[in-house]
Amino acid sequence: MAGVLKSVAEAARDASGCFGAQVASSDGDPNQVVLISRWESSDAMRKFHAGPDFTSLERTLDGSVKGTPSVEVFTTA
Repeated sequence: MAGVLKSVAEAARDASGCFGAQVASSDGDPNQVVLISRWESSDAMRKFHAGPDFTSLERTLDGSVKGTPSVEVFTTA
């Protein structure tokens, strides 16, 4: 799964409005991985999430992960 997320991170880095993206795994649970990305605006992020590079991730992971993958948005304070 980390390999799939890394390919999405690469696509995000090439997307308009993305400042950077990376994949990280939990030190406490090696089965937990996250894709972290920084965006110029929420509109730029939504555009990427609606595009094929991100929607293909959802189809690829369907049925291969426990529970439902989630997207959580944080805003820089």
